[in-house]
Amino acid sequence: AFRTYVDVVNGPPVVPTTIPPPAGISIDGLATFDPSKPTVVITHGWQPLPFDDPRTWMDQMASAVDQAAAGGAGNVNILRVFWDDAATLSLSEATAEVGNVGQQLANALKGVLGNATVGLQFIGHSLGTHVNAHASYALTQAGYTVDQFTILDRPFASFGPFLEDSDQA
Repeated sequence: AFRTYVDVVNGPPVVPTTIPPPAGISIDGLATFDPSKPTVVITHGWQPLPFDDPRTWMDQMASAVDQAAAGGAGNVNILRVFWDDAATLSLSEATAEVGNVGQQLANALKGVLGNATVGLQFIGHSLGTHVNAHASYALTQAGYTVDQFTILDRPFASFGPFLEDSDQA
C-alpha cells in the first residue's frame, strides 16, 4: 500500500517513490501576481474519475477570499492549484503523490514569492491539504513564513498520520 507521512514537528515528509511522478500542476493567478500583496493558495482534493470539476468550488472560494481581503477586493493574490494528473489516480496512488505535488507547488511559489515577506495562507480541501502541508514544509525549510493553514474536510485518519488534530501548522 502507498503511504505518505507528514510529521510537521519532527522532520521532512517521507514520500514513496514507486509511482512515476505525474505530469505536474497548473496554477491559475500567476500572471497577475503582485509580491507586495498577501497570497492565498487554494488547493483542491482528490477527484476520482468521473469527477466534478473542482474549478467551480475554487472559483467560489477565490471570490469569497477576495471579497474578505483586508482593504477590499483586489488586495490579495489568489493562486488556485490544480493537480489533476495525480488527483484523478486511485486513492492510494493520489495519496502517494501528494509529496511530489507539494514539492512542485513549493518550487513554483519560491519562483514567484522571491523575497516577499507579505502574508502567505494555504487553503486545502481534503487530500489537497496534504499537498499544501508538503509545500508549506518545504517553504518554511527555505525560510518563508506560512501565516495561516486552513484545512477543509480533513481526509480520514486511515490515510496515515498526516495532520492530527493536535498538530500546529
